[in-house]
Amino acid sequence: MVRTLTQRQPLSPATGNPSTENSTHPASLGSHLREKSNSYHQLSTIEFVLRIDTFMARFKWRQIPGCHGRCVLQDASIELDALISHHGQTHISEGARDPVWIVTFTDGGGGLLSYRRSNGSFLHTLNTPQGLARKCGQLGIQL
Repeated sequence: MVRTLTQRQPLSPATGNPSTENSTHPASLGSHLREKSNSYHQLSTIEFVLRIDTFMARFKWRQIPGCHGRCVLQDASIELDALISHHGQTHISEGARDPVWIVTFTDGGGGLLSYRRSNGSFLHTLNTPQGLARKCGQLGIQL
């Protein structure tokens, strides 16, 4: 059984509870940004183009043995915790002991699949399209 939880308010990376403070902005990840202006409201929205090569270059990853197309983050990252907490989709799967958080890359190049541990920390994995599809299939998660 898999449940997809919708999230309307960003969660604090430290506590996992809804946050009222500003979270770390994903622009610090070096994502490619495209800004659109709305002159009527004088507002600006930023669209993020998340790509696997950006994450490969920015963070230190280690190949997961026996899991082609999947790497695990070697060092903790507050930036990734904030990104996945704010933009990730949460899934509860019988195949995982912890909640699974997923952010897919906008270029169709895979995504981040992270596990939210009971102590509030995350275990982040970087996945190619095939690696992400395979792992989601094992967990019974449909993207």
